[in-house]
Amino acid sequence: HKIDKHLASLENYDKDERYMGTSDLCNLLQTDIKIDGATELRICTAILKRLDDASNDVQSKAIQCLGILLGKVQPAQVYEICDKLCTLLLDGKAELRDIYSIGLKTLVTDVPEESGRGVAERLIRRLLAGVNGDKLEVKLECLECLTDLMRRFGHEVAGEHRSVVSALLVQLAHEKKNVQKRATACMGASSVVLNEALLDELVTCLLTDAATPGKADVRVLITAIGQVSRCVGHRIGKHLGAIVPLFVQFLGDPVDEALQTEATNELRETCLQGFESFVLRCPLEIVPHLNVITNAAATFMRYDPNYCGDDDDEESGGEDEDFSDEDYDDEGGDDDDDTSWKVRRASVKVLAAAFQTAKTDQGVAELYATHGAAVVLRFKEREETVRIDVVECFTNLVAATALASGAASGAGGGLKGEERPGSPSGCGGEHQTGALAGLESVLPGAMAAAVRQLEKGKDEKTKSAVFALLRQLVGALPPAALAPYVDKMLSCVVSVLATPKASNALKLDALVFTRQALEALGGQAASLQPLVPTLLPHVLALVQGDWYKLIAEALRVVSAVVRVLRPMDQEGDMFEGSAQGGLSPQELEALVGPMHAAIQPRLEASDMDQEIKECAITAVGDLVASLGDLMLPQLPRVLSLLMDKLRNETTRMAALKALASIATSKLPQLDLTHILALGAVEELSLFLRQQSRPLLLATLETLLALVEAQGASMDPALLAKALAEAAPLVSDADLHLTHLALKLSSQILACSQASAPGQGPTGQGGQLQLAQALEGTVLPKALGLCASPLLQGRALSALLDLLRDLVKLNQPGTTFEDLYAAVRSRSEAGAPLPRAAVANVGLSLAALIVACAPDKAPDKAPFAATVQALLADLAPGGGLAEAGSASFQRQPLALRTLGEVGRHCDLSLVAPNLQQLLLASFDSEAEETKAAAAFALGSSAVGNMQVFLPSILQALAADRNHYLLLAALKEVITVHASEGRDFTPYLEAVLRPLSIECVSAEEGVRNMVAECLGALVTLHPDLLLPRLVAMAEKDPNDELMRWTVASALKYAMTGPSLLQSSLPALLPSFLALLADQDLGVKHASLMMCNAAVHHQPLLVKPALQETILPVLFETCKLKLERVVDLGPFKQKVDDALALRKASLATVNTILDVMPDQLDLPNFVNPLCSALSEGVADISLLSHQILAKICAHPKLFKGTVLASIDALAEPLRALADKLLKKKETSGTEAERNADHLRSCLRAFLALDGLAAEDPGSVALLSPNYKRLKEGVTSDERLRALVQVIQVEG
Repeated sequence: HKIDKHLASLENYDKDERYMGTSDLCNLLQTDIKIDGATELRICTAILKRLDDASNDVQSKAIQCLGILLGKVQPAQVYEICDKLCTLLLDGKAELRDIYSIGLKTLVTDVPEESGRGVAERLIRRLLAGVNGDKLEVKLECLECLTDLMRRFGHEVAGEHRSVVSALLVQLAHEKKNVQKRATACMGASSVVLNEALLDELVTCLLTDAATPGKADVRVLITAIGQVSRCVGHRIGKHLGAIVPLFVQFLGDPVDEALQTEATNELRETCLQGFESFVLRCPLEIVPHLNVITNAAATFMRYDPNYCGDDDDEESGGEDEDFSDEDYDDEGGDDDDDTSWKVRRASVKVLAAAFQTAKTDQGVAELYATHGAAVVLRFKEREETVRIDVVECFTNLVAATALASGAASGAGGGLKGEERPGSPSGCGGEHQTGALAGLESVLPGAMAAAVRQLEKGKDEKTKSAVFALLRQLVGALPPAALAPYVDKMLSCVVSVLATPKASNALKLDALVFTRQALEALGGQAASLQPLVPTLLPHVLALVQGDWYKLIAEALRVVSAVVRVLRPMDQEGDMFEGSAQGGLSPQELEALVGPMHAAIQPRLEASDMDQEIKECAITAVGDLVASLGDLMLPQLPRVLSLLMDKLRNETTRMAALKALASIATSKLPQLDLTHILALGAVEELSLFLRQQSRPLLLATLETLLALVEAQGASMDPALLAKALAEAAPLVSDADLHLTHLALKLSSQILACSQASAPGQGPTGQGGQLQLAQALEGTVLPKALGLCASPLLQGRALSALLDLLRDLVKLNQPGTTFEDLYAAVRSRSEAGAPLPRAAVANVGLSLAALIVACAPDKAPDKAPFAATVQALLADLAPGGGLAEAGSASFQRQPLALRTLGEVGRHCDLSLVAPNLQQLLLASFDSEAEETKAAAAFALGSSAVGNMQVFLPSILQALAADRNHYLLLAALKEVITVHASEGRDFTPYLEAVLRPLSIECVSAEEGVRNMVAECLGALVTLHPDLLLPRLVAMAEKDPNDELMRWTVASALKYAMTGPSLLQSSLPALLPSFLALLADQDLGVKHASLMMCNAAVHHQPLLVKPALQETILPVLFETCKLKLERVVDLGPFKQKVDDALALRKASLATVNTILDVMPDQLDLPNFVNPLCSALSEGVADISLLSHQILAKICAHPKLFKGTVLASIDALAEPLRALADKLLKKKETSGTEAERNADHLRSCLRAFLALDGLAAEDPGSVALLSPNYKRLKEGVTSDERLRALVQVIQVEG
């Protein structure tokens, strides 16, 4: 009934009625209404008729309704609408042709995927007929519709691709420019779906026509080639050898006056835009032509025929020459007719693309040598938009320098940008890399040009770009390199901040730069401090301003200024004195008052932006922590305000950090008793009841700082309350919180011990009170934690420290005997403990025993008696019990405990028969007991090498228990390596049995030998490494020896840096194992490379490109399948599966540590092969790799977008496959769900990268579009995507 009513309204004479009827019909169709076939036909006919309506509003609403209708009606109705619209477009009323065209484009855009093939087949030939026809308007509309059709469904009409290409080539020669323009756009959309042969034919034809004089409009052909290159990406790379010289030819001579026309400028701009596309889309294929392209771009970057200046004068330098934007006004002709700036802008963008894609240190250094100075000189550019592009271009080069030099000079984590380039912590000390040297060579000119722009330029956008450049320079250069320019940079900042007409955005840029500069150059305090009195008043004026962003940033600058005025020494233990040339104490005091006066109103105000509140709290915290001795009268008021902020939920976190900063201050004059009197400890103790983890972490850290600073003067009752509130946080559910809570407990005990007996609140009585409080609160939780299998790291260390402190305190209830019995009971109550839990209990018992050892305490009885009791558990029958009972673990526990004790104390004095007992334990039936005995034997040997080591070596000569004896020997070596002990006296004796066991038939024995050799390499690299090379090359048929050598080097990589050893020279000999024919040796070599990349990146970096990466890429595609006959059935086995996993794992590690070293263009094919794998492990790893690649858009964006079609297809196929699997339950269902989530994470990473470049080839890739449409149209996939996005 409603539909009939709306259809009747469509025929009303009143246009408003027709409009409302169409609108109501639209709304109705968007509901879940069901429509029969006859009604569908009536609706379609009525809507199509409204396309001829006299009212434009009705026509627009009809087109909107048409898009909705396509998803409701049957395919037959869709095809009928398609035919009708196409007929109207070709033969309908001329005045309504634009309406018909919009309707047809709406149909192509909104038609469901399942109807796409039919629509494309119906439209393609009729649109081509319109394109080839004589009617200009029809031709234009058909070209536009054909572009949309080829972009979405071009892959569905492969049989018509040649006809499309032929028609478009003809239209490129059309006399009308709008036809040429639309034909070019259509050619770009069509080129994406062409097969390789037809694409090559198209490009060859375009090149041939462009090289033939008079054949066609060269500008159009060049534009078409550029459009195709932008769309197909790396697929056009094979033609660059012909394209680049042709483009360079058409650029012509910049000094030829005959070519200084608008048409030539347009052609040159098109050629240069093509070069930019080649550099970004074909990073591998463009390398041979890069010098030619960048040289041409550098030449035309200076192309300015209307400027009468002398290029020779420009190139000669002129760094001190003054200029302003008006200097060019009378230098040339009419700027309104001048289009040369478009050529210069396109040239600059070519260089920016080259700078952006430069990855290696050497490559960036070469760019500085050839083009760095030329780009700096173009800071004088008279056209505003081009000048901004020039500054951003040089900023790209500086950013590439930071990336390349950081990878070249940082060690380990420095490759990820954690080390500042050129910093002493990086490898090489004061040595500067090539890229940094190149930057420093042009730095004087760059700084002079930047300062001129800031001082005399009038364009604020240019000044903002210059500040962005300065921020990059601060991040890329070592502080010493920028020290000579600090005064100039900050004077420019002062000039901007002091200019009333300067915009807030520009002032914000200036403040951000100032903060970053002060933080980065803090080590140059002597040169910065004299500038502070000039800078600070302008910053403080902004603190009192109106715009919240400026106020917040100004407060951050104040914090940075404070740290410059009172810098810390390198250890961070105490303040440096006023450096020579710095400010005197009187001058410092004169600055503190204004800073406090500016911050105080922001600190007191409550109705203020949250960001300002937090910045004000941070600023006052830094001020008090660094300069509090100069503002002692104001200190009580400041502390009171901080307490108020602490009680406010919105400012609580900032106040906690400020209090922690103040409490850790090294200023002896700071008295925090005022804040203690205000109830700071009670307030912080209450915070420990909250659920917010960040709040708990900040509270514990602040309490630690306060107790360390003022604990001796605190009331024991307050400290006892803090212990009670911290106790619930001690659990294995959050080991970080546990670590802090236990550390707080130890700190409270330390404060009680630090007080002299009878003096202060925490004197002798306070010790007893705190010990009793600890016994009833934290201690039970800590004792329960001893038996946790999850306990490790800093939490475990904090627990052991607390136990030692309690033994030393020796208070009733926490004596050694009490604690030992309590810990021991944890292993005997309830079910047997896991192996890790037994080890933790053993560590806890050993910590207690060592704390009361003869050299640590006067009472020897507890130590000796306890060791004898443990030995009794090892005696035959002493520790035996029924398997599965708690007491069954007495032997492993006793062994673990004795081993830890023996590591610190010589047990041979109290247990002469210990060696025999430990060796006898190797015959136990329990594997856990054997492993514990091996650990105990090795650890005990550390305490007395002369007694225990010979017995281990002697036992190795026998033909039994080799694995366990080697495990004991490994413990000896690793302890020496980790603690830096001298192993030289025992080296030769240990190497003899190890060299024999290298060829053991048991892989477990060889692996243990490899661990021992790896640990020895870290102790004596120059002695061991040549021996390993000789062992690997000794016998070509001994693959077991080579396997052991490769595995040994893998374990050695996890130790200290080997960069200064003989390993760099010997590394090629070890990398030769990558080409070994034995699969086991090859796998061990790949694992060695993975460990080297992860732990010693600088060591293997020189060999990555030439040796390691080619092997990895080849192995990623290696398959060695064979069929195994298992009787009733046959099974296919792939012997190369482990090799592929190891290769992909190594690539994954490279992306983590030094992503700039990955040769992605050559890795695309292996990655696509891995993505297509049917093996889940390979597929999951490849998804992770793809996601990490997409996370580095500056490095890989161009290559990924150019290859997105190949990358998207396996993801789409996998998603379809997993969705079609029958619903299962249990483990298999979980695996399938994890696999699908992994696939979707890779898709989201790919989609995020494509979204950053809306005009990229990604939008034209048929496989990518099918993948995205499949994800968005499937309800289950949409739900999974939402979950993944929420998880982050």
